[in-house]
Amino acid sequence: MDDLADWREVLADTFRNGGFYVDTAATAREALGLLEETFYHLLVLDVRMEDQNSDNIDGITLLDEIKRRGLNSALKVIMLSAYGTLEQMRVTFKDYEVVDFVSKNGFNNLRFLENVQQIFATKVGINLDLDTHWQQGSTPEQAILNMNVAGTQMQLASPLYQHIALELDDLLCRLFCEAESILVQPLVPGLSGTRVLQVRPFFSDGGGQSVVVKFGNADRIEEEYSNFRRY
Repeated sequence: MDDLADWREVLADTFRNGGFYVDTAATAREALGLLEETFYHLLVLDVRMEDQNSDNIDGITLLDEIKRRGLNSALKVIMLSAYGTLEQMRVTFKDYEVVDFVSKNGFNNLRFLENVQQIFATKVGINLDLDTHWQQGSTPEQAILNMNVAGTQMQLASPLYQHIALELDDLLCRLFCEAESILVQPLVPGLSGTRVLQVRPFFSDGGGQSVVVKFGNADRIEEEYSNFRRY
């Protein structure tokens, strides 16, 4: 997110050249709108969104909102600014767990891309090259079709379905970030409507132990787990 079109273009081109998918936003409102529509692994955020206003710290205000929504553990942040002070850097890293702070002065896109790749390797904890296979006779659609999300019944090919399918894929890529491939089989859904998967990871030296993955409303999953431990 940057208020200057030139910088948005530079950053977007840098990410695309590195093989990343990228969206850009000129304002905090636009950025929040994108976050409501889909999910991201990394946010590059300008501290000051109005170059002529030295008091403007809209970037940090957006961080407050991201933290309030509980997204800061999943969404890694790089702060970008030509005006950031050491105090802003200190507060940002301390309160929001920002992974890097980059100055616009002397910006080097190749060095920046190397830093981003390192962040994905060490901070994001996701394997975007994970090869997912579904047990014979089962499909990804079975895992999420007819789920109830915020009162909406999941319908095939709907925008919500596509969003949840991407979210499930993202979850598996995070959970099995050290595997080369996984074999997935949908199981009977939980009583609360959460979806249940049996997943077996495979590594370079062979297959790992199968695990059960639950996918759905986090509060309901926590409740099911609590009941399981209690009874």
